[in-house]
Amino acid sequence: MALRSANGFFRTSSPLSISRSNAQAVARLSFRALVRSPERAESLRKLGVKLIEGNFADWNSWKHASDGVAAVFNIIVTHRDAVRWNNVFLDCAKQSGVRHVVQLSGMSVSPKSPAEFHRQMSQCDEALTASGLSHTILRPNVFYQNMLRFAGSIQERVAFGQQPAMPASA
Repeated sequence: MALRSANGFFRTSSPLSISRSNAQAVARLSFRALVRSPERAESLRKLGVKLIEGNFADWNSWKHASDGVAAVFNIIVTHRDAVRWNNVFLDCAKQSGVRHVVQLSGMSVSPKSPAEFHRQMSQCDEALTASGLSHTILRPNVFYQNMLRFAGSIQERVAFGQQPAMPASA
């Protein structure tokens, strides 16, 4: 299985977490990750992931990373060239014989979204669907680790977000 991310690192508690019952099956799998910086992907290497250094815009990088790969977990990156990079990946995946792509998208992606990244994710989802590759598109609502940015506010105000804390009753 190949993993893809912009900077080549994944929180080891997220995509690679497995249950004890699946541990034996996962142990038989081999993982690769196309990364721009192997140094920044050290946490993956320590988990046994083979790091493939390359450039997301380069077809040959994708070819090297995807040859012999049955499935890819594809994370759309936050970058102005994300759609172009994704199209290079899809072309290479088809030519390399990738059998299934699991793509991480978002719940509110839409070609009409006011958020550029959501429009890009929508284009990438549409391209994957049109590619003819067997695929699964995951559209999560929220990742709880992203809520950590509110920890200070919650602790300080005993409230979520920017609203002020309720005054104590007299």
